[in-house]
Amino acid sequence: MTLATGCFMAYYNVSLRENYRISEGAPLQIDTLVPVTASYAEPSDPLTYKAGDHYEVEMKMFGIIPVKSSRVEVVDPDYVAVLGTPFGIRMYTDGVLVVELCDIQTVDGKVSPARNAGIKIGDYVLSVDGVAVHSNEELATCIEDSQGASITVQLRRGKQEITVNLVPVMSAEDGLFRAGLLIRDSSAGIGILTFYAPNLEVVCGLGHAIYDSDTGGILSFRSGELVGAKIISVHKGVVGSAGELKGRLTYTPIGPLLENCKQGVYASMQCRADMENLTKIAHTQDVKSGKAQILTTLEGTTPALYDCEITVKEVKVNDTKQDMVVTVTDPVLLEKTGGIVQGMSGSPILQNGCLVGAVTHVLVDNPAVGYGLFAEVMLDTARESRTVLQNAS
Repeated sequence: MTLATGCFMAYYNVSLRENYRISEGAPLQIDTLVPVTASYAEPSDPLTYKAGDHYEVEMKMFGIIPVKSSRVEVVDPDYVAVLGTPFGIRMYTDGVLVVELCDIQTVDGKVSPARNAGIKIGDYVLSVDGVAVHSNEELATCIEDSQGASITVQLRRGKQEITVNLVPVMSAEDGLFRAGLLIRDSSAGIGILTFYAPNLEVVCGLGHAIYDSDTGGILSFRSGELVGAKIISVHKGVVGSAGELKGRLTYTPIGPLLENCKQGVYASMQCRADMENLTKIAHTQDVKSGKAQILTTLEGTTPALYDCEITVKEVKVNDTKQDMVVTVTDPVLLEKTGGIVQGMSGSPILQNGCLVGAVTHVLVDNPAVGYGLFAEVMLDTARESRTVLQNAS
């Protein structure tokens, strides 16, 4: 084996997928620099498989050298209502989120009860002395009612729940008992809806999680909802400074929040979709580098299409924001926004009549360029969100 062959084998072992989906009656097509073909088990003709079937294939370079085994699932095509319209989100945290620890000035000097108790930034305060805490006001009341006696605080840190003992102190400034915590109990913002899946009754958008601006962690929520919004102005992006779509919530209900995760936000929604004008979601391996269009809203609530180029990243990294690189080429969009701006996250990306992805991030050093997430990945997350909802009901 030559060094070049070994390098290609290692490269394709990483870049080729372990799982593929194809529509009934369609062959598996693999686009690679060096020819890679799929060797099928019996029956040898993949077109004989029906939706719901799956089979294993052996990926081979030049049809000879084995590289990787993959699983192929035959599915019915998925169709969704593509949106591109603005939405607002209101989230209430699961417990209250610790965003900062601070010192309290007492008559005996400065002290930080929270830090002394072992509380850390990013913890969620769930309860005090067994009483659930849902807001800043509720936690402040529990601390004041302690009158300086030790209280038991239940926290969630990552996936763990822990209990600490905290002793509040009296502030010399106002005479109130305090713990030295700055906390947050809610969040709000706007983005762009990507699609509505009528068979799941789930709507999704954003293409990335809502993170806390202070801790950098994904916000864990107790409740939340998506509501209507409209774009009122555009702050154009320039090199070194990201632009922004500025919007206003209309508070028209869309649906209760199901999920806030790396693949976006997902909500339950019931509406009548025009089943004659739905758009097919492209299988991930069918998304090609080349010309595409972004559907987004720059004013009010009406979306429009803008030209772009997408570059599919062949080697997958453990970061869902980097499925594809999106470069805005449309002169109108470049003139109005400079390219991709904050608030545009979730904007659908269309190619050859199919929904292939959603805009997720902008590169601050080059606002004409950003990242995109595969639409099929978002649909998988929508299915998972719906399953969680069904299991809970």
